[in-house]
Amino acid sequence: MRNAPKVELQTLRGGEPEDTREPCSALNYHGFSGIDVEVVEAVIAWLQAQR
Repeated sequence: MRNAPKVELQTLRGGEPEDTREPCSALNYHGFSGIDVEVVEAVIAWLQAQR
């Protein structure tokens, strides 16, 4: 893929599920439960870097 744009991957670890019945709910890992602030800060930093 020679012409594909370069991308940067940022991973975040941590968080604790609050709802173990639904693995894809907002209160589980896919909803960034427990690391909400860290995720929002990472998104804001990425958006500001795009200016």
